[in-house]
Amino acid sequence: MPEDFPESVKDDAFENAGRRCECICLKHGHYGRCPKTFLDHWDTRFHHINSFGPATLSNCEVLCIECHEKTESYGRPKS
Repeated sequence: MPEDFPESVKDDAFENAGRRCECICLKHGHYGRCPKTFLDHWDTRFHHINSFGPATLSNCEVLCIECHEKTESYGRPKS
């Protein structure tokens, strides 16, 4: 599994995302950016853009639970 993001990275990523899901994958059933918004960051998943990359802000995207579960790497162990 990839290294967990520190709380400071999660807080910064959440604010940078405008408290919205950052998913833009058409295969997830929406056109453009996912419309889901969040009240707090506990309703989100912090996803490694590059699953082999570091747990840094530049490698973090904020996704709703549904979009996170649809990622190709969801549930896979780190190789």
